[in-house]
Amino acid sequence: TAQDKTYDGVTGATLNTGSATFAGLISGDTLTVSAATGNFVDKNVGVSKTVNITGLALGGADLANYSLVSSTSTTAASITRRQLTGITGVTADGKVYDGTTGASINLGGATFGGLVGGDNLTLTAGTGSFGDKNVGNAKTVTLAGLTFGGTDAGNYDLPSSPVTTTAN
Repeated sequence: TAQDKTYDGVTGATLNTGSATFAGLISGDTLTVSAATGNFVDKNVGVSKTVNITGLALGGADLANYSLVSSTSTTAASITRRQLTGITGVTADGKVYDGTTGASINLGGATFGGLVGGDNLTLTAGTGSFGDKNVGNAKTVTLAGLTFGGTDAGNYDLPSSPVTTTAN
C-alpha cells in the first residue's frame, strides 16, 4: 500500500511493504518485499490516485524458491491540499469617510507562506472590510472571499487565521 500525503509538489509516495501478500506463496514459506519505489501519477491533489510501484524485489527466508512475474505494480493513495501558513503583501486603499466599512483591496503583491517552490499561485478575488465605519489611521482591514488562481491553485487551502492589512 501507499501512504496518503499532504501536497508537497513532488510525485514520490511512501510505500508500506510490511503487509504485502504474494499470490502463489506456499503455506509456511516466508517472503518479503526487499525493495520498491512508489510514485503518484502526478503531483496534484486527488483522492484514490494511482501510485505506480517499480523496482519490486523479493526478500525473505524462502526467496530462492520464487521469482517475480513483474517488478511493477500499482496501488492507490490520496494527496490532500496543503494549507498556506499566511498571506502577505495584500494592501487596502485609504478612503474618505462614507459611513460604510467597505475597503478596496489590491491583491497583485500577494505572497504566500507555505507555498512549494516553483508553484504558481495568485489571489483572484476578495473583499475587504474595515472593523468599523469610523475615521482612523492604520485601521485593520479584514479580507474575505479570497479565491486562488494560477496553475497550482487546486493544491492549496487558505490559511486558518484571517488575512488582514491596514489602511486609513
